[in-house]
Amino acid sequence: MSRISDTLPRKTIIALLFKLARIDGKLTDQEVQFIFDTAKRLGLTSGEVELIQYQPEQYPLDPPTREVDRMTILYNLLFLMKIDHQISSEEEDMVLGVAIRLGIRPELAKELIQVMHTYAKRKIPAHEMLDRVRKYMN
Repeated sequence: MSRISDTLPRKTIIALLFKLARIDGKLTDQEVQFIFDTAKRLGLTSGEVELIQYQPEQYPLDPPTREVDRMTILYNLLFLMKIDHQISSEEEDMVLGVAIRLGIRPELAKELIQVMHTYAKRKIPAHEMLDRVRKYMN
């Protein structure tokens, strides 16, 4: 397992995931499991996640300076968005808005959201996302 960046806003990621999961008016078991699995991977405890769950507004997004941290946030949002096999326009709008706040080009975010639609009910081949990201790398 790779080491988690010290600059990654771990609690903010979980707060964003809860906000995204609730944006369509329902919080599924799959979404909750994804969030708790992500939190564990990020080194957060179940207790920390429960606190974040009920007060996500306490963890505002302060975009990290490292591109890898910004992309990690976006990837987590994208994968949560498709976990229930249904992607709402509200979810798309939130992910696009967060991507823009992170300094990620809207065109890239829109392409990655489209990948989520294309593969909403199946596994995404690694090259699908990498090919999109490579087009926008400096």
